Amino acid sequence: MAAERGPSEAIDPELLALQTLGDRGLEADLFELFDAQATRLWPVIAGGTDRGARAEAAHTLRGGAGAIGATEVMRLAGALEAVFGRDGEEPSQLLASLATALTDVRSAIASWCRSN
Repeated sequence: MAAERGPSEAIDPELLALQTLGDRGLEADLFELFDAQATRLWPVIAGGTDRGARAEAAHTLRGGAGAIGATEVMRLAGALEAVFGRDGEEPSQLLASLATALTDVRSAIASWCRSN
């Protein structure tokens, strides 16, 4: 089992810098977009009944997470995208892990906003 990541580790600053070239304004914009996207997509991923729509939402969240360097969200969303693409059981543990990772990313974003 992988170790839990805390809010300070939720966003890889090197990956974020690759996306933004260190532009703090662009970072703020990406964080705002990611938060809105996660808020919109999470209910579909967590509680939808259409596995295709859930896979598509997970795919979109994975891309958004990559844009801000949220590697754990990206990994979990990718795993869920694959699971939703197949018939099978509800991936409860993956969903719980993604919920935790999203909370950590949002905490990291809030901390970033306070310091900038």
